[in-house]
Amino acid sequence: MVVLMVYAHQSSGSLNAADKEAAVEALKDQGCTVDVSDLYAIESKATATAEENTGSCSGTAVCRTASCTTGASRFWLLRSSGLLSEARGAMLEGRRTRLQGVLEEKPLSFPPSACFDGQKGFQLKPEVHEPHAAMRTD
Repeated sequence: MVVLMVYAHQSSGSLNAADKEAAVEALKDQGCTVDVSDLYAIESKATATAEENTGSCSGTAVCRTASCTTGASRFWLLRSSGLLSEARGAMLEGRRTRLQGVLEEKPLSFPPSACFDGQKGFQLKPEVHEPHAAMRTD
């Protein structure tokens, strides 16, 4: 299996860099070929300028984009500030362990939005729900 990892961090001494190395090692140990695309190494521009942002979009679209690109705290799960080195080591070991069985995991799948009834609070449409009800595993 070939795994593409997109990595973006400016410091090779960061927790993110250690996480990347741990993930690469764990995946290679399982027989994967790992290609890392380092956005800082290729000098990828991480921000969009006003000149590049052409066209128009609604306020909602701007907010949705901003929450993903400005580092909303819910997207930043790998913060290391304030952690003791022992805690960082434990986090890395936990992530390494988590990756040991990742290739055997059943991938998640989600129904497309067309399967939901917007007039009923986005409930799953009966014609979609009923055939799959017997497949529940909980």
